[in-house]
Amino acid sequence: MRFFRRRMLKRPNRLWLLGLAAVAAVGVTLACSWIFQDNIARFLLNPRQPFQTSSPPPLPDYELSDAWAVSPLAVSAERPAVFVVHSTTYYGRASWNAPVHGSSADNDLERVGLPNEAGPFMGWADVYAPRYRQATLFARFTLKYEGLAAHERAYADIRMAFLAFLDRIPADQPIVLAGYGQGGLHILGLISEFFLSPENALVERLAVAYVIGQATPEDFLLNAPSGMSVCATPDTVRCLVAYVPFEHGNGRDLEHLRRFSMVWDARGNLQAAGEPSLLCVNPLDWLVHEEYVSADRHIGAASATGIELGRPNPAVAGAVGAACNRGILTIDKPRQRYLKTNRAFGAKWKVQSFNLFFHDLAENGQLRVRNLRTLLEVEAQRIEPIEEIVEIVDSPINQVPTEN
Repeated sequence: MRFFRRRMLKRPNRLWLLGLAAVAAVGVTLACSWIFQDNIARFLLNPRQPFQTSSPPPLPDYELSDAWAVSPLAVSAERPAVFVVHSTTYYGRASWNAPVHGSSADNDLERVGLPNEAGPFMGWADVYAPRYRQATLFARFTLKYEGLAAHERAYADIRMAFLAFLDRIPADQPIVLAGYGQGGLHILGLISEFFLSPENALVERLAVAYVIGQATPEDFLLNAPSGMSVCATPDTVRCLVAYVPFEHGNGRDLEHLRRFSMVWDARGNLQAAGEPSLLCVNPLDWLVHEEYVSADRHIGAASATGIELGRPNPAVAGAVGAACNRGILTIDKPRQRYLKTNRAFGAKWKVQSFNLFFHDLAENGQLRVRNLRTLLEVEAQRIEPIEEIVEIVDSPINQVPTEN
């Protein structure tokens, strides 16, 4: 009887210990998953097939309307033309580049990317946003051949789309460029190819170029022969605004952004930034400095996800203050949960469901376009046109008599 009682007392203790061990194992697994979540996410995003042996998706045809995610129904020189290149919305492993149609990227593009990224320019401009064979998300984490080649293929599409855009718009229509994330990289490629040449007059029509979420070397426009410069004031035109918003947090992510982001070199090739000297224009005051700008200068964020493109989005004013920190725009954590970056298992690298500077971009873009129009009018009056054409004919040559 005593032996039976001892067995009954020991069994519950063993079950309790087994349960405690199981809970501890689950806890350790979850903790390790959280700690190593970035590595796990990268592993799950890595395409299964090498770039060299994978078949590229079909080329887009920008003469067709379905190659454009956004384009105006009518073209008018009364409004500026905004060329927007969206951020990465393709996270698949099936290919290094997304097909233009029929992939999982379409939903995130139309529901999240376009409302938040093209949204600031809708209503006051003719907006053109091309679909393109974007590089898959994993391509941003490798500087090996596959990642570079995937981005170069994507840029080739954007280049074709930009040429089609130029053919479609009036020759005197002001231009605004805007790119987010991977799209910002491609906008920098367009600037290098089409706006820095001294013999190219296209820069005269450029109100501003916004490169958001993409590291931009501080000397990108150093001694640019075309006269294009960094936007030094809120109303400067023919200039570049660049910033990479980053919530206060992981310093390791901050250094990775500075050193390992892709940039274009002088020969038009992609490479790692390699050094921390990056350009940062603070979108709260549109100046280049490292002083903190408080939230009372913030015109307004917007979470436009799921809202029909072009519909008004209420401004969430005063949500964040920000300061440029060695080329990265470090921002306060917003109080509003829907304006905070989701950091779980790779979500921080995906298209965000908000635009922290939605209304700041809208107001600043309109200001710069107005200033460009004024400048173009002044420049047109500097040289008086020749009203009468005088024909010059050969004059007879008479020999001057000489004294004998």
